[in-house]
Amino acid sequence: MSPFNPIFFENRQRWREWLELNHSSERLVWVLFYKARTGIPSMGYEEAVEEAVCFGWIDNLVRTVDGKSYAQRFAPRKPGGAWSATNRRRARRMIAEGRMTPAGMESLAGIDLSESADTGTEPVPIEIPGWIMDALRASAPARLAFEGLPPSTRALYLRWVLSAKKDETRRRRLREIVDRLEKGEPLGMK
Repeated sequence: MSPFNPIFFENRQRWREWLELNHSSERLVWVLFYKARTGIPSMGYEEAVEEAVCFGWIDNLVRTVDGKSYAQRFAPRKPGGAWSATNRRRARRMIAEGRMTPAGMESLAGIDLSESADTGTEPVPIEIPGWIMDALRASAPARLAFEGLPPSTRALYLRWVLSAKKDETRRRRLREIVDRLEKGEPLGMK
């Protein structure tokens, strides 16, 4: 499969069927999502991630395709990779619902799924100013990419924007961050 050849799944079941057939042979897939304002029925992000967890896959990069859609990259988890508290909660829920596959269970080897393991693993959230949140909400791919960044990287991006002395510089830096997030590119701090 080409590195960027997004596939559209109209619902969760079609995505699960693709994973059943391909989870052990493919190294990555870009999943196409339509923005809500298009009115095109599309599987939701949370549904896609839940199904990926069931097969031992994880989401990572997001790219803008056009004004109506964006693509999220999914790939098999690396053995021994860290699991966020959010993904451990998803895994517990998928196990409880009977949706987890043997491949998904194998990817959990050595992972503590107890709720107590979630305590203290997620950093204290940073207060994001409303004007920055508004800019991120205006672009679903940028928002998803920002939310997918490690908390330390989100904090670095925010400090870079907020450290500017002039308002116009803060706004320019924010535009640069949104643009790079939409393209799936790192900021490349200056």
